[in-house]
Amino acid sequence: MPKRDKPPFQYRSNASLRRGAPSREPRAYVLIVCEGEKTEPNYFKALREDKKLKTTEVKVIGEECGSHPRDVVDFAVKEKRRQERKGIPYNQVWCVFDRDEHSKIHEAFDRAKAHGIEIAFSNPCFELWFLLHFINYSSAHIERDEVDRQLRNSHIPGYEVSMQVYDLLIELQQNAIRNAERLRIHHESVNPGEYPNPYTSVDRLVAFLNYLEQP
Repeated sequence: MPKRDKPPFQYRSNASLRRGAPSREPRAYVLIVCEGEKTEPNYFKALREDKKLKTTEVKVIGEECGSHPRDVVDFAVKEKRRQERKGIPYNQVWCVFDRDEHSKIHEAFDRAKAHGIEIAFSNPCFELWFLLHFINYSSAHIERDEVDRQLRNSHIPGYEVSMQVYDLLIELQQNAIRNAERLRIHHESVNPGEYPNPYTSVDRLVAFLNYLEQP
């Protein structure tokens, strides 16, 4: 019997997402490795700028990482080891990727867990995180084309891949976080053993970066 992909909601985080006032000593040193070449890096670079985090503290990498989640994790592992050899280890390393039609995606989850790497995973696509800013909570299955259609026609006129949208979303961020948290709770109870749709854990990474914001 072929090995079943492990559900992302069983990938438990090592990240601390405390909402209290952050301690800035020692300073955070974070790596974010993204599957997408434009959309995901653009978003996290804008968030980094908004939170006044230095590029030396939060490094965002996209286009050089490969197109399969396993490649993204492999790149992150190599970068993590490289920094450790230099004596400047990252406090946290995150990989950002989505379900898409990738085969053997469980290998990316397994390798990340083995190396202490966090994952921000979305199904069907990263843009679901954008859509959750605007809509009321719904656990109804949705495809990538429909996510893009709703963004383009109802919420962000003319939306297209690589469009800078962070400034349009920031005021609605708490709604997206609530929706993402509710989806995880829902799927953990009703969809064991499957990759749930819709699903995202991008909110966990966003919450972590918010926590690092300069006081």
